[in-house]
Amino acid sequence: MLLPCAFPRGTWYARPVISVLLTALLGCSSPAAVPDVRLGNVRTVEITPMVAAGWARGIESPLTPTFGRDPNEPVGPWAVFADRGGASVLDQVQGRIVRYDLDGVPLGTVPIPSYATFDAVSTTEGYGLLSWTQGDDAHWSAASIDGTGAITGDTRLDLDPPTAVLYDAATEHLLVEDRHVETVDVLSGDRFPGRPSGTGWYVSAHKDDLLHVTLTWANADSSETHAVRLVVDRPVVNLVALEPAGDDVVVGLFLMENTADPTLLDPEVRVIRVDRVGHLEQEFRLPAGEGLDPNRSIALLPDGSVLQLRPTRTSVELGRVQP
Repeated sequence: MLLPCAFPRGTWYARPVISVLLTALLGCSSPAAVPDVRLGNVRTVEITPMVAAGWARGIESPLTPTFGRDPNEPVGPWAVFADRGGASVLDQVQGRIVRYDLDGVPLGTVPIPSYATFDAVSTTEGYGLLSWTQGDDAHWSAASIDGTGAITGDTRLDLDPPTAVLYDAATEHLLVEDRHVETVDVLSGDRFPGRPSGTGWYVSAHKDDLLHVTLTWANADSSETHAVRLVVDRPVVNLVALEPAGDDVVVGLFLMENTADPTLLDPEVRVIRVDRVGHLEQEFRLPAGEGLDPNRSIALLPDGSVLQLRPTRTSVELGRVQP
């Protein structure tokens, strides 16, 4: 995006006619058009199972999994996230975080204080949690815990509803996403225009319609912005994940064929990596899972590989994709 031109007053090129000519030549009178990033050239990738044995022993319905009794198996896997070079799964039913290395070897568990925890993120000192408290004083809260599960901070949130808990490694601040639009610093209350990328940019996503998603990069006060628009070849049902990484962003989209014939339905998770000038770096397809909140089902590792937590009717699998 081109920035507005600024000329010192009283100089010869500030005269109206020449100013107009310069404006036309330099192209700085208005923001550049948002570039389209056309999707559809999908690569096939190999999914490496990190946890080879399925966690589920059978599912009564897509939303009611019944799991095995291995102490390393999450009974209620709800979210996956990168954790100190490995991967962790939020086990909502048993109230814990289950940790794995990148080969799927269990590294132990961390208890969490609330069974109504909907999202988790790894921090420098431990974990950040997004939880819901029921009852007469029902409210959302963001808590910090250390590596043993001890609470080190707990802040009530006035957001309705928050959609994710995030960690800005550059500032070491815990953030909460507000309706997929902006993030709020848990302690200061400062607001930022999207998810932090670690380089001073914040990224947000907006589904314009079934075939278009706009990604917007902005600095902290939104005084400078860049945007690209994803043009998708299949209807977008849901935004699965948004993982900024420097000037890039990894986007997961849940796609489905637009058909009235159930036999033709072919849901998929399309994973895209794009930079803020519109350069498409990756596009690959993952199989879609059943019975799990898709917003929590994929995560980005520091090496660029992607984690996927995918339930089926017979198992729940944790896989890793190295594009």
